[in-house]
Parts: sequence; structure tokens; C-alpha cells
Amino acid sequence: MELMGNMISYIKWRGDLDFTERPLNELDNLVFCQLTYLDMRPAFQAQTSMTVRELVDFLLDHDGLNPMVLGDYEAVFTEFARAVADSRRFGDLTIEHYREEYDPGREREIQFAAMSFRIDRQTSFIAFRGTDASLVGWKEDFMLSFRRIDAQEAALEYLTAMLDPERRYYMGGHSKGGNLVLYAASQLPKSLQDCLVHLYINDAPGLCEDVLDTSAIALLDTISTKIVPEYDVIGKVFEMPISHSLIVQSSEKGLMQHDMLSWQIRDGHLDLAPAQAPGSIWIGTVLDNWLSNVTTQEREVLVNDLFDAIANAGVESFNELGKLGRSEFESILSGITHIDPVSLKAASSLPLVIAIGAKGAKKARSGLSRLLSLLTTNRYVQSGALGLCGIGCLLLPNHLLTLTIAIALSLWTLGIVINTVKMLKKSGWDFSAVQMQANICLLSVAVYAVLLIKESALLLTSDLIYGLVLLFLAYKASGSAGKKPKGSAIRVIRICEAVLLWFVALWNLVAPFNTMRYVTFGSGILLCVVALGRLTRELLTHYRAQKKATAQS
Repeated sequence: MELMGNMISYIKWRGDLDFTERPLNELDNLVFCQLTYLDMRPAFQAQTSMTVRELVDFLLDHDGLNPMVLGDYEAVFTEFARAVADSRRFGDLTIEHYREEYDPGREREIQFAAMSFRIDRQTSFIAFRGTDASLVGWKEDFMLSFRRIDAQEAALEYLTAMLDPERRYYMGGHSKGGNLVLYAASQLPKSLQDCLVHLYINDAPGLCEDVLDTSAIALLDTISTKIVPEYDVIGKVFEMPISHSLIVQSSEKGLMQHDMLSWQIRDGHLDLAPAQAPGSIWIGTVLDNWLSNVTTQEREVLVNDLFDAIANAGVESFNELGKLGRSEFESILSGITHIDPVSLKAASSLPLVIAIGAKGAKKARSGLSRLLSLLTTNRYVQSGALGLCGIGCLLLPNHLLTLTIAIALSLWTLGIVINTVKMLKKSGWDFSAVQMQANICLLSVAVYAVLLIKESALLLTSDLIYGLVLLFLAYKASGSAGKKPKGSAIRVIRICEAVLLWFVALWNLVAPFNTMRYVTFGSGILLCVVALGRLTRELLTHYRAQKKATAQS
């Protein structure tokens, strides 16, 4: 009889066989790795070891399982844990050497958990927990791109302390847990590596070659198995070339296929897919191209800026985001709008890579960097740029805004078309190989055509983009004004700028189309006033500095 289902189906079907009757396999690895996501801290506060059945009974009798994952999975985890605990295969296995570390950044940033499942007197399965719902856990995932993370060092310390050369060990991890397996195993001395039987890497990011020497991974290739879903995203990050790689079908769609409980089985084995989904391959290519365009320093600044903006609102878990109030969201928005220019430079590379590819993005970034550097460091250049924009609005109130948006859309669409043709040519004109890129190209061309053919659509788009840009500038100006000394001329100038920007931004978003010329003309006046104000401020600052220097001499 053919059996199809997921991990829970496997436990119910083969849970009556112990490990002497059916040796450990890749599905058992999934079960052990899934168990790591249970919050075991209450159970292990007074004990150093217990059986799987004792653990599940304890948690259900107290505060519940509290699965440490993003989202609400209490019901499916309860079904899974109950099936594991009731099975002959897993229920009586002893969990030992449990260790957990969590620090949201007070002394160091770490989210780590590991445990050992004793199969028999000579064999154990060591499992590392992947990313939980905590903010620091997710931040560590991104930190993999620019340095060794504390969880990697903790994993190596854990193995070094507990491995017994006289015993045999399997190891596995899901998501970040799989990365910890790769890192810790590759850094072990040869005497301890020899007691490793097999490693299971379950949809995990690899090791960043910009940070670590990955050559040691090749020595572990013969004892390693990589398992990824058909639509793989996480495993595409710093992908490791492991020979024995399995692609499993999932009952979920897109990124949700990362969930191991969605992975399908058939007759006691993984239900394998013939190849990875084209969209997954495209995402992997985009990620590789983007990372090649961003230095490790830029990655670090971007990650710290984004996560600091969220942490400053008092958030410690992504599950809390849906419960935030207005003040917390304003705090996050304020942090994001004031991120470092280095972060903006890194983030801007992603749409450029999608549009014009890796090489084109590098050239565009170089030009944009020089322009941005000039605009952010030279106040006179800033004033001149604002003044020129203002004069343009005054001279061409009917067409300047739509003409600017039309030119930008033309360049964007042309870049995407050229990049897509290059990718198709490289793939031998295999449309399925670049399906996601081709879909983006077709969508961009369709939107571009509609906006040019239908004048009202272009006007609406221009109005919306311009209004949002002005809102962003108004928000930044308000925050900047509040930081200036009370009663100072700079504070007065910034307040006036903010009020004018808020007024024009809101008017631009709610005004009828036939008032566009007046909005543009008014914006021209505003820009000229702002430019004149900033120029006046700089001249006053320069005059005061000269006067002070003269007085001191």
C-alpha cells in the first residue's frame, strides 16, 4: 500500500519500529530537528536528561509546547509532538546535553540551542535549533554574510566539550541549525571528525566565502546530505556544493516550503522533485549577484541599521510586530528614515541587480555613489540641485513631473529588457530557466505601455510617487527640526521647511488632476525657497566661522 503524507504520517506509520529494526534515515533526522523548536527550558531547569515522552508530557501539563517559530503553529506542533511521544521509535529516546543561550545584544548577540538524542549506548543524534522568532535570531542569519556569529562559536564549543571519540554521532540542523552543523563539524580536529557518522543539512544557508575558508567542507562531503524543498530560498544563500543533495516536494507554496512539516513523503522516503522550481533558481541568482555587489562592511551597516530600528521600538520577537501600537511603529519608521547612506547604497543595489544584472549594477552604483557623496557632503551642491529643480518646476509646470517619471520608467524598462535577453541567450533561449525574470520583464513592459498610452495613469503615478517622496522628506525634516536647539535660526528654518513640505505633500496627494500645474508650480516655489534658505544658512555659518577665527587671531 502506498503511503503519502508528511513527517507526522511517517511517525504514525513507522513509529512502531525501533532503530534496531529500521536504521536511522533522513526522515528521522527531520523529526529530531523539528523537536529542537520546542521550548524545553522549563523542563530542563531541574533535570539534565529525560525521555522524549517525559519532555512532551511535562510541557503539555504545564504552559504548553510554545513552539519557537515565526507564526502560530501550536496546533500542528501539538499533533507532531504527541505522535512522537506516543511512538515506540522516538518516545523512549533520552534527550541529554541540552544547552541554550539567548542574549538580545546586552553583552553579545546570540540565539542558540543544541541537544543530543541517545539512540543506543554507542550512538547519538546531535541536533541544533534553527532560527526562532526572536529578533536576535533573525539578525544572526543576516550577520552570517559579514562575520562569524556567536552561535557558530557556541556550536563548536558544544561539540568539542561533549563528543566522545569512542562513540558514534549523527548531526543535523534546519535553517541556521544546518549552518551550525557545517561550521562546527568543519572546524573540529581530525580525531573528533572521525566519530561523525553522517551530517544532515536541512534547507540551511551555507558558509560565506568572504568571511570563512570553506575548503574544509569538501572533507565532509562523503558523510553529508543536503535536503532542500522544491522552491528553495534559504538554502540558496551561500549555497554549498554537497554531492548528495535531495530536492523534496512540499505541500506549501514559495518561501513557506521552508517548513519541514510541509515536506512530503512517499512509502517511507522523501517524495523527491525532479528539479528545483525556476523561481527558486532565479532568486538564488539575484541573491548571488546582489551579494557580489555589496561589500561585507556595507552588509554590516545595513543589517545593523534595519534591526536597530526595530529593536529601538522595544521589539524582541517578530511575533510582536502585529501587536505594536502607533508610537512603536513611528519609532521604527523614524529609525528607517534616518539610516546610514551606506545602508541606502547597499539596499539600492537589489533593484539594480534585478533590472540590469550584476555588471550593470556595479557601474550604476559607482555613478550613484559619486553623485550621492557629492549631494550629502557639499551643502552648496545641495542648494544648487534644489534650486535647479525648483526652476524646472516653475518653467515647465505642466510637463516636468510626468516627463521625469516617463524618462525614469523608460530607462528602468529598457534595462530589464536588455538584462532578460542576456539571461535568455545565456540559457540557450530556455524560457523556463529564467521564467521569473521573464515574468518581471513582461510585467514591466505592460505597465510601461499602459502608463504611456493612458495619460491619466501616468499622471496618477507621477502624483503618487511625488507625494510619497515629499512625505518622506517632510518626515525627515520634522525629525531634524526637533533635534536643533530651541530658538536657534537653524531650528526656525527647518520648521519652516517641514511645514511647507507637509503642506505640499498632502495637497499633492489629495488635489484633483487638473490642479497638477498649480501643485508643480507651488512645488517650484517651495524648492526655490528651501534652496535659498539652505544657501543663506550655509553663508551665515561660513560668515560666523570666519568672524570667530578673526576674533581669535
